[in-house]
Amino acid sequence: MEKKWTPATYENKVVSSIYSFRVEFRPTSNGCKTNVGIYDMATKNVKEGLALHDEKKYNEALLKINKALLLFPKNTEWLYFRGIVNMSLNEHEKACEDFQKIRDLCIVPWYEKWIDVVCKL
Repeated sequence: MEKKWTPATYENKVVSSIYSFRVEFRPTSNGCKTNVGIYDMATKNVKEGLALHDEKKYNEALLKINKALLLFPKNTEWLYFRGIVNMSLNEHEKACEDFQKIRDLCIVPWYEKWIDVVCKL
């Protein structure tokens, strides 16, 4: 993979970074179609929430992401997004709660440094 990636930089210095990617399994059986439809609806809410966040409409963004998390409360990506929105709202304790939930749900400890910075543990 050499020369296929551009390293992350901060103040013109190469720094560690994380790249995540989603792998979705979409069952096609008739019994799963309802759940897949609900997941698609929740995903749409999250995307709309992220767009609202980019427009600095943080409270509206939070409502959209919360709606999705009510359906899928263990989705770590969405918990992360909600944590970011809460940080934008200066709701650091709420952001910290989401980041700690992610730590509890994740098997890989890559998240530890981020939690320590945000939650000041």
